[in-house]
Amino acid sequence: MPPSKSQPPKNWRLNAIIARSVGIIAIALGFVLGMYGLDHPESHWLQTAL
Repeated sequence: MPPSKSQPPKNWRLNAIIARSVGIIAIALGFVLGMYGLDHPESHWLQTAL
């Protein structure tokens, strides 16, 4: 049995764009929730800001 070589994904550029977009959205959402936590200290989102 020949050793199996791992093939790179065929749509690596599309996968990279999707991963980058998800990362940007996650960072932006964390920023928005953190700002909300600073504006409303009684909410549980304050821990996100700190």
